Amino acid sequence: MTKILRLHTAQSKPDLWETLKSPTHPLSAAWPTFLDQDKYFQHYCEKLDKIEAFAAMQYAIVEVDAYGKENIIACGRSVPFYWPELDQIGGKKGLRQHPEVLHTLPDEGYDAILSRAFEQQLAREGTVQDMGVVMPLPDPARTRTEPPNALSAISITVSPKYRSQGLADILIMAMKQTAIELDYDAMVVPLRPTRKSDFPTIRMRDYLSWPAKVAPGCAIYQKENRPNPNLPFDPWLRKHIRLGARVIKVAPKSMLVEGSVEEWQQWTGVKFSQLIGNTDTPLKKESGSGKMYLEAVFPNGLVPLRYYVDEQCCVYQEPNIWLYHELPLGSLCAEAIL
Repeated sequence: MTKILRLHTAQSKPDLWETLKSPTHPLSAAWPTFLDQDKYFQHYCEKLDKIEAFAAMQYAIVEVDAYGKENIIACGRSVPFYWPELDQIGGKKGLRQHPEVLHTLPDEGYDAILSRAFEQQLAREGTVQDMGVVMPLPDPARTRTEPPNALSAISITVSPKYRSQGLADILIMAMKQTAIELDYDAMVVPLRPTRKSDFPTIRMRDYLSWPAKVAPGCAIYQKENRPNPNLPFDPWLRKHIRLGARVIKVAPKSMLVEGSVEEWQQWTGVKFSQLIGNTDTPLKKESGSGKMYLEAVFPNGLVPLRYYVDEQCCVYQEPNIWLYHELPLGSLCAEAIL
């Protein structure tokens, strides 16, 4: 029987998003638990489908069962934002003469672009919101009221059962189509490279240099019969590049999660108290602050966790990769994919 798939947005089918808020939904469990503790994720992401200006940029792919019920099998989140440096050079046309503007994307990556998108929208509406425990990042553009001129993908999640079926490609193309229709000048992505967690002690910049065919010191499972050596090793990064993206820079402080040893043990199932109590683990000094810390590698972490000895606090600062998708003139016809 042929599968029936449909693409909806939170604007066209708002009721679908309520099912995603259940912690037992397969898409809710697809990300590591510790990432859910990022305060910007907690504060902003649950509101994406509630803000009218953002609802059309939240996507869901559903599979229709034999009884006509639609079940979400993949979702994609994105946010519009105003990028003043891009506007100053004349938008997408100016990028040909001033590609360096792409490097003005914030080092705080995921957290910064979420904060900017929401704070700019609140400024446009002239409303004030109690930020609670989350303060906007020090971004001079966050209070600008000009209309958005760029779109940032925030996340794409596919149920494990439906992976490797091209659903992520559909969601990426749907985002690009939306950006084109809104006459935005760019689409960007603070990408979390999926295989980097296998190499947490490797610098992100070095990881980016690994080609698809060979990665130092590991056996690679390649689904492609003939991997293109000009493409990167990371499969999620390869996907974006095949769809027209290019790497801009590393966002070294893209996500931040802080907590006690006990909290991190609960989030990861790792006995960090044993790792931290190991006298063979060398102490390191943080450049700039001079704080002393220990490092601990853990599953799904792109970099090691830092335990600050004097503060007795565990800090995970995740680097991501900024990607840029050039937006062509005309339509990509993303809706035709389904």
